[in-house]
Amino acid sequence: WLARDAERVDELIRFAIDFHAELSAHGDDEASWDEHLAYLTKLAAAYADGVGPIIEALSDLKTLAAVAPRVPFATFCRAVHDDLESRDASRVLGEPVRRFGREGVAVVDATSLRHLRFRAVYMLGVAERAWPPPPRPDPLLLEHERSSLNITGAGVVPMRTATDDEPLTFWLGVQAAREHLAMSYARSDAGGSGKHLPSYFFRAIAEALEGRTLSLAQLDASARVERIEAGRLATDDLSSSLSIAEYDRGLVKAAIAGGDQGPIGALSTVSATFARAIDARRARWSNVLTPYDGVLTGGDAIERAAAAAFARARPVSASRLEMYAECPYRYFARYTLGVEPVKQPENIERIDALERGSLIHSILERFLKRIGRDDPPRTDARERHLALLREVAGEEAREREARGVTGRPLIWAMDQRQIEEDLVRWYAAELKEAAENELRPGAFEVGFGGARFGFGDEESAYSTREPVVIRTGERELLLQGRIDRIDWDDARTRFRVIDYKTGSHKLATSATFDKGRALQLPIYLHAAAAVLGMDAAQGESQYFYASSAGGYTRKNITGAELTAARETFEQILGTIVDGVDGGFFAPNPGGKGRPNCTWCEVKDICDANIERMAARKEGDARGEAYRALGDIV
Repeated sequence: WLARDAERVDELIRFAIDFHAELSAHGDDEASWDEHLAYLTKLAAAYADGVGPIIEALSDLKTLAAVAPRVPFATFCRAVHDDLESRDASRVLGEPVRRFGREGVAVVDATSLRHLRFRAVYMLGVAERAWPPPPRPDPLLLEHERSSLNITGAGVVPMRTATDDEPLTFWLGVQAAREHLAMSYARSDAGGSGKHLPSYFFRAIAEALEGRTLSLAQLDASARVERIEAGRLATDDLSSSLSIAEYDRGLVKAAIAGGDQGPIGALSTVSATFARAIDARRARWSNVLTPYDGVLTGGDAIERAAAAAFARARPVSASRLEMYAECPYRYFARYTLGVEPVKQPENIERIDALERGSLIHSILERFLKRIGRDDPPRTDARERHLALLREVAGEEAREREARGVTGRPLIWAMDQRQIEEDLVRWYAAELKEAAENELRPGAFEVGFGGARFGFGDEESAYSTREPVVIRTGERELLLQGRIDRIDWDDARTRFRVIDYKTGSHKLATSATFDKGRALQLPIYLHAAAAVLGMDAAQGESQYFYASSAGGYTRKNITGAELTAARETFEQILGTIVDGVDGGFFAPNPGGKGRPNCTWCEVKDICDANIERMAARKEGDARGEAYRALGDIV
């Protein structure tokens, strides 16, 4: 987003500077009306297109010379403004007379209803936090920057998140209706489970009509409120259909209600798209896995899926393997089809989980590098270390603020307080750990297999482009990644890999592989042993949930444990590789204890009834190998 719009931002800056310089050079000196009009003509020619007829029409202002031969530029500007306000631009430009507001349906923003009148007004989306919407800061000039400008006294820049005139805007919308007023809101998002509440304005109108205060239950039961079924395909009266498409939907609705498949079959013969939709629906609700469920059957499709996979010559990350183990369909959408969620950086209300994790990773890495192996966390250095930790945290926080990823100032202030508390508790956990063993931090952000992504800016001296190679059956799997931190003792007899987690603790402490969703530890253990020139049996690998949400829990696997579970490890990798190469990408919604769809970034392109659909296909033999992962702890 930044790369795409940076050039446009630069262009806007150049325009603003140039335009401001042009206006400043003209000043507010008195001049004749002819001179002012000549300047306006020159300005319009440089900065606007298609306004020649309007400028020509403004030549009538010359007649004002009889009243005041010379006027300041500000007076001239007011005269131009008044002239344009009173003119019908369509006549000046020779355009046909518009019928806006006279006939037909006009779709306008609520803020555009001032001074307008319509026979009927329909207000849509009158839901809480939608109308009125939460005020949002300007992404180009943030709130703290506006506040700083106001403090200088150079002018008054309005605050974007200050109280606005939303009630007035709503009232103007109400007044715009001469005969009929209706308003609505969606009880939930399309295909989602989130519920919406009516806006205060919606309730206020209903209460005014009822003449009493209404609870939410009373509001739903009010005779003034009509509930419309969200899934309604068409009107019950086919003769009142507004289009052929609505008439066809009415036929389908009637066919479903009456159990008559004739209209559905007839529509399938005239519409290939409708026929494919019917085939997809039948396949999705059947008891077997089909291509509509992500289980590919055609040779070309399987070959293309395998070509986009990782089982040949390109290294793959542990997170990609874990994603397949969690839900093959999610993997298919992200890495085979290349589906990416749409990001809207201008709508950030608070720092997101990824940025928060990046921030904490960077703070911990810089802090541990600053104190070095010879100055580990200990009681007598606690205050000095915490002061340095807070200093590093402040520097990293200011860098995020400058990038505009921290959200609203008040929420960010609370997030910063929580992060600082987490860092202090992290130090206490490190202090305890340092007292119990001789392992000390020695390397950070160690990449292997050509991994390019991480939280550090500098490449570690221990990084290598050589991938970790693990055999699964008759093939070799190449693995890449980036290790947050490696500790070892001075004698280099033992080492430990640490992978920071800044969210909540999701894995059972007794789970080694967690159904194939915890593969980073064994893979990183092999990688660390390779870069250190040590044996994997000398080390251990650890998830460290370094936050209050994670409870500072540590989840370990030792080299000895990994050796004992080698067969299971290879089974997991083999199942994943065979599944991708064989085109098996069936959705896995998970169970009630740990649903997979809650935070899935591609759930909008998945079926809302996926849990029921997946349950119907649990007996299909093609999913047997993948389902076996569910029994692995």
